[in-house]
Amino acid sequence: MTTFTKNAIIGGYFLFLALAVVYVIQESSRLEKGYRAIGNEIACTMEAKLCPDGSAVGRVGSSCEFAPCPGTQDGASAGEGVFRPDDPVGRVSGRVSIRPLCPVEPCRGGMMQNPYIGREIVLRSQDGRVFAAALDDEGNFKLNAPAGAYTMNLSNCVFMGCAYALPKNITLEAGKTTRMDIDIDTGIR
Repeated sequence: MTTFTKNAIIGGYFLFLALAVVYVIQESSRLEKGYRAIGNEIACTMEAKLCPDGSAVGRVGSSCEFAPCPGTQDGASAGEGVFRPDDPVGRVSGRVSIRPLCPVEPCRGGMMQNPYIGREIVLRSQDGRVFAAALDDEGNFKLNAPAGAYTMNLSNCVFMGCAYALPKNITLEAGKTTRMDIDIDTGIR
């Protein structure tokens, strides 16, 4: 093998390696922004973004961009997940039950993680406002939002029964608490 051929092979290898590094950097940047390209289509990888104040915001439009967090200065308006001064407020409370957690209950060995950690009840109004509240360790939640009609969902719901139990339609009335319990079957048998 000639020196030229060896240099060409080594150069081709380094070119391939450089292109692979650029591709990985671009993909990780896309995933950080919450989307992934599949052919000419864009698939959003996350449904909601957790804001610093503990609330969550959803997607706006088809570009996989999140709505601004409440109280931010980046173009957030009063209609994006924040209360307006004249909004009559209602409350929803309830419990999410996710079960069974193992084939034979009670689960043994302490290997089962709490299924409620990291999940939120998310309300989305017809005008696009999003309100969210974290579940406690037992699946209980309380959430105040302007009175009106909402679609209720559970963030990060990956269990078999999520598609059957959610979303739920709910109407909040001013000054009243609406009870909403959600039972999710994990499919574990």
